[in-house]
Amino acid sequence: MLIAGALMVIFCKAKPNDIISASVFRAGMMGVVTVFGLAWMSDTWIANNLPYIKETVASVVSSQPYLFALALFFVSASLSVKITFATLSVLHGVVKHAIFAGVYR
Repeated sequence: MLIAGALMVIFCKAKPNDIISASVFRAGMMGVVTVFGLAWMSDTWIANNLPYIKETVASVVSSQPYLFALALFFVSASLSVKITFATLSVLHGVVKHAIFAGVYR
């Protein structure tokens, strides 16, 4: 996309200063920077707290498997995500009826 944009500027003789000062460009770049910053921040936080998150989730799911079903039910509308989590949970020994209650809503 960057090459395509550069070719458009070169061959269409667009003025780069006009592009940069356009409100659509400014809003788009602000969105890109914001999303990148948010993704970086959340990745850093999760990476630093991953052992605690794994331990806490494992203890909660093993003691109360219906919470896993509720999480699958509410977290995602995508069936492929739910099937992936269901497969992983079967491999880790979560109660099967709790899994499928969350996958098929």
